[in-house]
Formats: sequence, structure tokens, C-alpha cells
Amino acid sequence: MRHVVYDVIAVVMIVCWAVLGAVWLVGALLERRTRGQAAEREGRDIASIVAGAGAVVIALAPREWWRPLVVASPALRLAGVPFLVTATAGAVLARIALGRMWSSGALRRERHVLRTNGPYRLSRHPIYTAIIAMVAATALCEGIGRWAAIFVLVTAMLAVKAHLEERLLLREFGPVYGRYRAQVPRLVPSLRRLSRQT
Repeated sequence: MRHVVYDVIAVVMIVCWAVLGAVWLVGALLERRTRGQAAEREGRDIASIVAGAGAVVIALAPREWWRPLVVASPALRLAGVPFLVTATAGAVLARIALGRMWSSGALRRERHVLRTNGPYRLSRHPIYTAIIAMVAATALCEGIGRWAAIFVLVTAMLAVKAHLEERLLLREFGPVYGRYRAQVPRLVPSLRRLSRQT
């Protein structure tokens, strides 16, 4: 018999990912309107294409392949809920903080502004940090399984994207970005720095 906790968790997961999707859709539509302001792109977004294809393969793979990774614990699944809600809020807040500087791929805009405040004080890529946390939380909510492979895929994709963005930002902002990079972690916020911010 299906535990009622699973139904509650399913609703939370749908809402969290729908909120993130809506924010991204609005951002993509706004980006399309301002696309003429892009001064330089850092190659094509191959990482997203490869990760998308990988996700399709993972989703279509037979359920039996993932059974050894499934953890059937309502308590563990329930523990993922606050983690997922917090990560979703973090992704949305970081996206809002980035404002018009956001883009789906690595690009430099005319009159580009380097964001170093808000969530960008804790991580150079807080949106990516939050998305990785959302996938990890979803893995907990779903009892791991195929989400373990999705977690690895998403983390690798976002690490590649972060590298490309940093290369572009270093060219654009030079020593200013170099100092920022030396002070703020790439993806995993330092607990020491986090405690100093509160």
C-alpha cells in the first residue's frame, strides 16, 4: 500500500519544479527580447544538450535498472521536502538577484554588471548550487533510484557551464573577477563564510 507521505511529497515536488520552470520560462522570454544586447558568447551550450539527451536516456531506461539504488524509507523521503523547498527558494532568489544579466548560455552583455551581492556573496554560481541541491533533494524525495544518475549528470553539466561562464567573466572583468573568485567558492558555499553573513 502506498504511504500517504509519498502523495504529499509528490505534490511538493511538482510545485517546486513548476515554480522553477515558470521563473525560467519568464526569464527566457525576457532574454529573447534583449538578445540584441549580447556582446560575446562563450561557445554553444553543448553541456545542456548532452545533459538533456542523457536525462531522456535515464528516464526511458527500465525501472529494474534503478531498483538496487532505491531506498524505500518514508522518513528519508520526507526529509528531502524542506531541503527541496529551501533549494527552490534559493534558485528563485538567485535568479531574481541576477536580473537582466541572466542568460541560458554563457554570454557577455553590453554594459555587463558583475553581481557579487546577495546570494552571490556565498557562491559564484548560486543558481547552479540551488539546482544541484534541488536534484539532490528530489533524489531523497523519490527514494534515490534513477535520480542518483540524474544528480551526477546535472552536476557535471553545471560544472562545465560554470567553467565557461568564469572564463568569459575573467576576460570581461579581469582582476576584479579574479579577486572575487579568490574570495567566494564556485558552487559549495563555505560554512565559515555563511556564518559570517548571518
